[in-house]
Formats: sequence, structure tokens, C-alpha cells
Amino acid sequence: MTSTADAGVHSTDFLLEKLDELLNEWDQIASSGEGRLVVRAKKVNGKRIAFDRAQSALLLGYCAHVMQLSRSIRLLLTESHIVQSIPLVRLAYECALKQNWVYLTGEEAPRAISNQYGRSRKTLQKTMKDSEIPYLIDAADTLAGLDQEEFETTSKEQAKNFERMVEDFEGGNDLYTYYRMLSEYCHPSVPVADLYLTRTGPDEGNGMPDFSSTPSDFPSKLLAYFTVFSACRALYAFTTTMKEHKAKNPIRRVANECEVTLDMKLSDEPIKRRRKAKQK
Repeated sequence: MTSTADAGVHSTDFLLEKLDELLNEWDQIASSGEGRLVVRAKKVNGKRIAFDRAQSALLLGYCAHVMQLSRSIRLLLTESHIVQSIPLVRLAYECALKQNWVYLTGEEAPRAISNQYGRSRKTLQKTMKDSEIPYLIDAADTLAGLDQEEFETTSKEQAKNFERMVEDFEGGNDLYTYYRMLSEYCHPSVPVADLYLTRTGPDEGNGMPDFSSTPSDFPSKLLAYFTVFSACRALYAFTTTMKEHKAKNPIRRVANECEVTLDMKLSDEPIKRRRKAKQK
């Protein structure tokens, strides 16, 4: 990924124009493949691999969500609802990176994700049973996913923890740093409160900040860049499962114009993890 300073080279309008091109590509892909999930074999890092059905489903589902989020982000940024878009920008970013992790990790990824889903459903079931609301108690045993099959995997922690997952990428620390930066504005934090408080005018320094119902400025082009980054990454990974590669060219072009690196690589960490498991 390029640095956030690189995002400053392009204006918000330019980045949103590029996002429109990606959304148009997605609309064409979605309309031509609506209702169909195709499993194909492709090359990843020079090696030919077969995407199993679970992996293909995750690649498609996560890609579709990134593109729908991108469409909503585009509307918010166009209407100058900058701060309000940040949670969606972060979610799109997180979803795109997880999709790329699934793409590169292979069948190990859907197994780990399935295991984590089963564990989270059982935790939710226990929480519901501990509730004092009769409806929640009665519904606890009807949750889907309680009978998930447990698969053998070396990626338990990666499926559970986003930071551990991005550590599997080369440059994972930088990827996680950007996520943390966005996260500060996705929770009831001090930075969120500060968006509406200022220390200006004659009362400055007396401990009582001024209040504004409108949040202070936030760099919209940075959010537009992260959105383009996520859309490029998600679309590119998904199109590798398609029979036709025509969509790849415009995605690469937009990525080049916006200085987004498409070819993500795994670090040595997942390789070491699997070797260690085999030695046991």
C-alpha cells in the first residue's frame, strides 16, 4: 500500500471519479453473474491452485460487501458527510483485507473462519441464555451455526483477531496502523468528541471549549483513497476466479492511476506456522 501522503497527490473529486469506474465494473460483473457461483482454478503467486466452494463464496461475498459499502461512502462524501463515512470506510478496508487474506491463504482460510463463526455463535448463545429477557432465552437454541463442524487449522488466531491476520501480509504492520487510525473515529472516543469541540475566541484557555453541532474538517481525499484502495483490492482478487479476465485491465488502470498496489504477498509467518504444525 502506498503511504497516506501519496493520497494527497489526487483530489477527492479525482478519486471519486475513479471509484465510479470501479463501481461500473462491479455492476457489469454482478449483472452478468447474478445468482451464479463459479469455482475455478487460477494462479496465485505463480502457483496454480483450485478455489474450493467455501473459499469462492467468501471471495464473492466480501467483494460484494466492499462494493456496496463503497457506493454508500461515495454518496456520503459527495454530500460532505465526511466524518459520518469513516465507519463505512474502515469496514470496507477491513473486509477487503480479509478477502485478500482468504485469496492468498487458500482452503486454510475458510476453515479457520468457519471455526471462528461456530465459536462466536456458541458465545452468543450463552449470552442469550444468561439474559433476563424470555424471548432471548427461548431463541438461544435456535441460532444458526451452533452445529458447525470443527476443522483442523493453523490460523485460529488470524480468523479471530484482525491484527494477527494482517501480520500474515508483507507490510502487515503498516496495514494495521491505517486500520487503527480509522478505528479512532468508529467508537465513542476522545477524538470523536473533539470533532465537535474547539478552543477559540475570548474563552480560550478557561477550560470551557466552544461547541459546534457540525464536526470539524476531516481530509475527505484520504477517505476516498482508502475506499478506492479497498474496492481495487477486492475486485482484483475476485476477478481472478472469473473465466473472463476483461475486468482486470480497467481495475489495474485505476489502481495505477491512484497508486494502489494490487499484488499483495504473504509474509513468512503463515509458512512458519504451517511448518511448525507439520512437525508436531
